[in-house]
Amino acid sequence: MGGIAAADRLYSRPTLRVLEIGAGTGSATEILLRLLGERDLLPRLERYVVTEPNAYFRRCNQRKLAAQYPNLPLEWTTVDLDLPWSEQGIAPGEFDLVYAVNVMHISKNLLFSLNEARSALAAGGWLVIGECVRPYDNQPMYPELMFQILDSFTNVETDPEIRPNSGFLTAKQWRRAFSRAGFPRTEIAPDIERIREIYPHFFTGAICGQSTEIAK
Repeated sequence: MGGIAAADRLYSRPTLRVLEIGAGTGSATEILLRLLGERDLLPRLERYVVTEPNAYFRRCNQRKLAAQYPNLPLEWTTVDLDLPWSEQGIAPGEFDLVYAVNVMHISKNLLFSLNEARSALAAGGWLVIGECVRPYDNQPMYPELMFQILDSFTNVETDPEIRPNSGFLTAKQWRRAFSRAGFPRTEIAPDIERIREIYPHFFTGAICGQSTEIAK
């Protein structure tokens, strides 16, 4: 979902500068690059910064994708979600897309991380995150079971409006979080709130927020 939503929002950009957060071993990176290729957008790619804090995952990612795309401007580095991004080499207003799949829900302070992502965007740029989305408040989700033992999943700052508990958020909570982080336009694809009326165990979606100006 995240890769499709990201690629679909880049058509109007004359050049593409992408920042991916928490890429793991590169499956989401690979999907996005393939989708950009299918849409003939790769020639516009000026920069793609792939970040991953785990050194082993980062090396796997780099080895695989550098071999697949030897002529693309790919870079690999680290970014800690919970520390100021500008102090980690991410310049404000630099990117057309900030992209993260199954990452933002582990932010210690969600609004801080969303604000940092917005600050990294150029005018009109997009933050696109692929996430498990809780259909209803307090609805149990089997994808959460395996993550409950991880401190990074459970040890987060809560907020009654946007994050009343650790783990995955509802579509409504994500909208509130994006709005409070300064995104005037937020879209969720597909329409999870409509799908849940038919099938309440559909958990996957992309939350997309557009920046209208370079954040100070």
